[in-house]
Amino acid sequence: MRWTATAIIAVEALALVVAAVIYVARAIDGAAPADAALSIAALALAAGAALAVAAAAYARGRTWPRGLAVTWQLLQIAAGVLLLELLLAAGIAAIAAGVVGAAALIADARTRPTA
Repeated sequence: MRWTATAIIAVEALALVVAAVIYVARAIDGAAPADAALSIAALALAAGAALAVAAAAYARGRTWPRGLAVTWQLLQIAAGVLLLELLLAAGIAAIAAGVVGAAALIADARTRPTA
């Protein structure tokens, strides 16, 4: 289960970095207000970096990233519920990734508890 959880966390980190790049591009071409777009990009990049570090540590067998990753999964599920009204497929994808990620993290914690 560790590798499933690691893969999900890593893909989520990559998605956040891609979102940050998209927001920067929208700020540059004027498609979105620059201050708002750059603020969102900074937050997405920070969250993506944190998840990338967590994924790398989790892949090496560290257990400290569990709390961070489970918290992120819960936030992602909540965001997915809100996203259902705007983009149904994206909302479903966010909820599914959050549920599978949380389940993988919890299953791994049950088979490989912290010392």
